[in-house]
This record gives sequence, C-alpha cells and structure tokens, in this order.
Amino acid sequence: VLVTGGNGFVGSHVVEALVRRGHEVTCLVRRTSDLRWIRHLRVAYRYGDLRDPETLVDAVMGADAVLHLAGVVRASRPEGYFRVNLQGTENVLKACERGKVRYFLLMSSLSAAGPAGGPEPLREGEERGPISSYGMSKVKAERAALARSGTFKVCVFRPPAVYGPRDTETLSFFRWAKRGILPIPAKRPGLLSLIYVEDLAQACVMASEAQAEGTYFVCHPELTSWEEVGRIVAGKFGKKPIPIYLPFPLVYTISLFAESVGRMTKKPPLLSREKVREMARPYWICDPSKAERHFGFRAKVGLKEGLEETVGWYIREGWL
Repeated sequence: VLVTGGNGFVGSHVVEALVRRGHEVTCLVRRTSDLRWIRHLRVAYRYGDLRDPETLVDAVMGADAVLHLAGVVRASRPEGYFRVNLQGTENVLKACERGKVRYFLLMSSLSAAGPAGGPEPLREGEERGPISSYGMSKVKAERAALARSGTFKVCVFRPPAVYGPRDTETLSFFRWAKRGILPIPAKRPGLLSLIYVEDLAQACVMASEAQAEGTYFVCHPELTSWEEVGRIVAGKFGKKPIPIYLPFPLVYTISLFAESVGRMTKKPPLLSREKVREMARPYWICDPSKAERHFGFRAKVGLKEGLEETVGWYIREGWL
C-alpha cells in the first residue's frame, strides 16, 4: 500500500492502522518532510512531490493500492488549493495508471459536498455543492478520481472536521476553551458532524480491505456543536466556559487583516474570507450510514471520549 501524506495528522494514524493490520506500507514523502509520527514504524519511504509528476511514477510502481491523503487545507490564494488538491491528485492518478494500481482511495472533505440546508444530515447524492475554493478543489479532484473507475477501483471519503492527537487545526479552539472562553462566530443554532482521527484511520483500512467503491461520508453519527465541544474541553480544566458570539462583520474584518498578514509573511492565513463564508453556514452535518452498509464501518469513539483522549495527548505533549 502506498500512502501519500502519511507523515501528516490523519495520514500518520492511517499508516499506524495499516501496519497493525499487517500491510506492507510505503509512504510518499518529501526530503524535507517531518517524519516524527511515523519514524518508529516499519515502513518504506519513496521521495517525491505531488507537483512533480515524474517523481510519482517510481513511487507508485509495485503498489496494489494507493491511499491519497495528501492535500492542503489552507492556502494564501485560491490557486494554491487547485495546484495541490486538484493538479496533485491528477498527477498521482496518472502515475497510478502507469503503475497498474488496482485500488485508489481519495481523502476528500465534507466541504466538497457543501453544508446541509437544514438540521437533516446530508446523504450521498444530496450534495448542495461547495462554497469555497478549497471545497471546489476537492470536488474537482473527486471527479478526476471517479473518472478512472474503469481503470481501477476508486473510493472517495468525505469526512467532516477531524480531531484527535497530533491535530494542529483545532488546537487554538482547545486553548481558548482551556481559558474558559469560546469564541463562536454569530449566535445561531449550529450543528456539526465530527470524526475522531483513529476512527477515520480505521475506516480507511476497512474500505481498502473491502475494496469499497464510490463516495462515502465518514463521521460519527452523533451530531454536536462547537459550544458542546468547548464545554467538554473546558470541563477537563474545571472551567465553565463563557461563549462569546462574534458578529460576522467583525469576523470578516479580522479575516481581511489575517489575509494581509499572510501576504506579507508569505504564509497561509489562519482565517480567510472563504473560511468565514463556510463558518456562516450552520449545518455542516452528514450521514455515515452508507459506509456502514457497504463495508461495515461505524465510528466507535464518542465525542466525550475522543475529546478527553485529545486533551490528554495535548497536555502530555506540552501543547496545552
């Protein structure tokens, strides 16, 4: 099995799960990649870059299955998403065609489907469409992958927000919750789906072993909110959190400032106008029942257990 993005947050957990199941794993990494999460594992490495097609051909050669988990969730400009998430995926797919790969799993995102229109979770086939460049780059990558279904089996995962040990994207929210403060854009009845990273890793293993094909939402069936997440995290520190509801004009202004700083520092901003647009939608929720029917996946780690594990890991690592 070849894994792209195997040294990242989600990827490192997937690699661990594959190794536990006895699979021979090769990780596609750059020579500058941080390998701290997988260095202790018995895996092989191939050096390459998603943006350089020639480096991918040798990496894919000999692999029966490719789990394409690499991608970007933040970029300085919209074209940054398409350069990696779309063109990078196209490059991997072309290498897979030359390498005679039999199975391809693409890690996409709920952002590719867009938010639900109300409190009823989205099911596959009910998509409203992406509302951000990130989501559009993912949905176009999905189409590119599914167009190869006649060449090899293709599976697309659309997880919602993923949390757990090693995650840096939600860390700032955890830090605010530790202080007893929950900064939440606008006061609205928002709902969201989540998935604990080890559950998502298990889903990847189960789908690849079952040779599952098609598009799947993979999440915990329990719906929650950022308020509830904050209450659980703050409770671990003996705090009763105070929600601070931020009006969207203020959040939008902050995003403009963050984008300006990003341009000056040449780093992707932590908050962008497109991210604010996604945050303005209250229902980022999906239904995972198709994955259970097709390859037996059901998330095992509930919200309270998963958050407690995550907080404990952050504390041990000195992140909180």
